[in-house]
Amino acid sequence: MRKFNCEQTQKIVEETNSTRSANKFLANGTSSIIAMKMPDGSVANNKNEILALTTEVYRNLYDSKTEIEPDVLETSQAVEDVMEAGVKHAIVLKPENRQTDGIVNELIKYAAYTLDRPLALLLTQCIKQRQIPSARKNARAILIYKKGDPTEVKNN
Repeated sequence: MRKFNCEQTQKIVEETNSTRSANKFLANGTSSIIAMKMPDGSVANNKNEILALTTEVYRNLYDSKTEIEPDVLETSQAVEDVMEAGVKHAIVLKPENRQTDGIVNELIKYAAYTLDRPLALLLTQCIKQRQIPSARKNARAILIYKKGDPTEVKNN
């Protein structure tokens, strides 16, 4: 296995002139969170407990009913429309080897010149009405460890 990995790494580096691609090849599987501190200070090692904790933390974060002072919400300036060119640019920058809602990004890029106007209109309405479609409220969140104690939810 080691010999195979060495050969593959050498081949990738020679073809791409990049060690980044070789590092991706060598990464076996994905790492996952194996422990998380519960609010009472105990440590959860069970995936279901970890999922329940992170779901609760982020649900509380995004369902916050904290009132925003009216002077912050009301401005004298009108909300500018989202520009089609900006939407098109964001679509084109999407990496092709990934998916969005089960749709391969390459397909989304191909349709960028058709999607730019309706998406710009939708985004503009979301901003003006300060609401997002309920279907967009469900997301697959991937926690990324930043720094500090990896078992603390706030560090992921």
